[in-house]
Amino acid sequence: MEKKYSCCITSEEAGYTVKQMMVYKWKLGTGQIKKAKFRENGILVNGNRVTVRYRLQAGDLLEVLLEDKNQASSHLIPVKGPLNVIYEDADILVVEKPAGIVCHPSAGHYCDSMANLLVGYFADRGEGYVVRLAGRLDRGTSGILLYAKHAPALTELERQREDGRMKKTYYAVLSGSPPVQEGDIEEPIGADPSVPMKQRVCSVQEGGADARTHYEIVQRAEDGSCSLASVSIATGRTHQIRVHMSWMGFPLVGDTLYGGMEQPGLKRQALHAYSLSFEHPVTGERMCFTSDLPQDMADFLAEKMFSRRKFSAEENRQKGE
Repeated sequence: MEKKYSCCITSEEAGYTVKQMMVYKWKLGTGQIKKAKFRENGILVNGNRVTVRYRLQAGDLLEVLLEDKNQASSHLIPVKGPLNVIYEDADILVVEKPAGIVCHPSAGHYCDSMANLLVGYFADRGEGYVVRLAGRLDRGTSGILLYAKHAPALTELERQREDGRMKKTYYAVLSGSPPVQEGDIEEPIGADPSVPMKQRVCSVQEGGADARTHYEIVQRAEDGSCSLASVSIATGRTHQIRVHMSWMGFPLVGDTLYGGMEQPGLKRQALHAYSLSFEHPVTGERMCFTSDLPQDMADFLAEKMFSRRKFSAEENRQKGE
């Protein structure tokens, strides 16, 4: 899908070079600027092709072609299927991922991933986008996913992930009931050499990378068998919440890989990304999206006599505002 940035140069911006405008106004990276330079009609001023060294004057119309209209994720098989779109505009797409589906094609999942569904979604509308995911979820984890529709948007969203402006919060059902109401876990995480695809808490010398998790207990089962926690992470390590909760002695319900017990009706780890907030990568507007618990987690908590209103994502979001 073609994506173009354009602006009319003000008197305050007069004297800037094209490259300076691309960096400071649109936050384009070196790679994006380089690609625009070599596209036909990639950088235009008043309809004429110019170099990035061109010095702009007041009233100039600057146009930068970020992506060609024929650019798309051609390597992905488009698949038609249910896709719950929470929000969409010209720059981003926010969707809900159900448990049991992978984010990207992988061994055994070449045409049933979220990426395949998105390509099919765009194809139905006659649009072609490169699928760009800003933060993934494990196959067994449900919740909010954020996609960028063009490279500059993804670059800015990745900056926000790194500097903490993007915040994602999860609901996790823990086996047992931690004695402390809330706390922080700061333990490095690395691959477990004895079990493929499994992670573990280990030292930096053993290959561990910095990992920081904050949790707060929202509600506890009266019999102490489980508890509902709101969890956020300051780093994005593989299986981070699952590893840290297990290390603390309270693995996620249903997470058999990390010591959680199997539960009837809950065929995966009880983890749901229910809240996501960030600054819009183009307008800068602060945005917040929420997603209520899926049916399997809600039913399990109801069986344990948890109050439904205690874990409404929308209520918790409003309470925190």
